[in-house]
Amino acid sequence: MRRNTLNIRMPLTIVLGLLSLSCSSTKVITAGPSSSSQLKEGQIVRLQKDVLQQGGTLVGEAYVSYGRSNGEGVSVKKYKETPTRWPSLKLVESGTEFSIGTLKPYRSFEYSRYLLPATILTGARKGERVDIGWFVVGDPQQKAPVHLQNKFLVAVPESKND
Repeated sequence: MRRNTLNIRMPLTIVLGLLSLSCSSTKVITAGPSSSSQLKEGQIVRLQKDVLQQGGTLVGEAYVSYGRSNGEGVSVKKYKETPTRWPSLKLVESGTEFSIGTLKPYRSFEYSRYLLPATILTGARKGERVDIGWFVVGDPQQKAPVHLQNKFLVAVPESKND
């Protein structure tokens, strides 16, 4: 009987351990007095180039899955050629402005990145909430400064915010 108990406990312990590794953190690191972030909640940022919206997340290139082992990468250029081929994707155009929310690290079993919710302020999707975290540079595992990936996003000068 004791052996059966061990057989059940060990897999359960392993599963619980893996689940704890894949949970996202809720630690807020948007700029504050002791923050290493260069981003401030409510800051306005502008998109420098066209990107794709996949679900609620903005990405430079999307991956569309067609099953367990089939899928394809979709660049903005490829999407623009035949947008009806990928109904799950949307184009967000260069010049679109966002108001950023609270920056949070996200850790999963596969990767670490930042979640950065933002509200779209201009364009056809005005008012929508999206995650622009793929365009934030910094490693959630380290205490290095966090900043925008300038290839995709730039801060709008304060005078424009008034």
